[in-house]
Amino acid sequence: MQVIAIIKRAALLGLLLLLHALHIITQLYKSVKASLRRRRSYNVNPPKSIAVILIMNESSGLWRRNKQLQWLIDSARNATSWCEKMGVQQLMIYESTGTLKKYYSDIQDDDLVADTPPLSPPPTPKIAPRRLNKGISVRVLSGDEASDRFFTVAEDVHREEFETHTQRIAFTDSLMKRWYKHDDPELIVVHHLQPSFISRSLQMNGFPPWQLRVGEIYHDAFRLPFSRGPLKQYTLTKALYAYGKVEQRLGR
Repeated sequence: MQVIAIIKRAALLGLLLLLHALHIITQLYKSVKASLRRRRSYNVNPPKSIAVILIMNESSGLWRRNKQLQWLIDSARNATSWCEKMGVQQLMIYESTGTLKKYYSDIQDDDLVADTPPLSPPPTPKIAPRRLNKGISVRVLSGDEASDRFFTVAEDVHREEFETHTQRIAFTDSLMKRWYKHDDPELIVVHHLQPSFISRSLQMNGFPPWQLRVGEIYHDAFRLPFSRGPLKQYTLTKALYAYGKVEQRLGR
């Protein structure tokens, strides 16, 4: 009986390994097919505002600070160049550790110090961040800034009294827009600088939650370890094509 039980367990383990192998092969096939196929030549109107989330790998044995710092800078430059070429007006580059904001100051705007707007009516802020070539406005944001501002806004909203829930939302939105400086991103591209071999779940790494309301999120769930490196313009083009296929109803 023990021999039979061992055989059953071995068979079950073999079946599980086979299923995992088939899953990996299927993902590899889809990834290669998506990379090699010629995309249809149809027009996709680029969104006005795009956010890029760059995620560094700080795991033991995989953390190479100097290399990933260069990848961060190259990613920011590639994203800026691509947005200029495509006619995107606003680009937010988010990196939670603050490394990019510290070293890549060429596209960094000074923080806007804004007073708390009056309760009624909700103001429409007129904000003009420093612009780069071809009219694109670029901001670099760190995780500490995002979390600090979120709690500050929450405290401001808590101190006020509102007659309706709509008024509370409008007040919160006005505070967030005065700080964020850009419109809410319509397309959000998440890029891991150093992916693992297995599929990654979607990570936002503390990106401001208020700005996620209307954005379509693009994320390469399966990337091989040797594909690590900076965000390429090819990936942004794929994200744009994926965005063009989405029908946004926005609550309707």
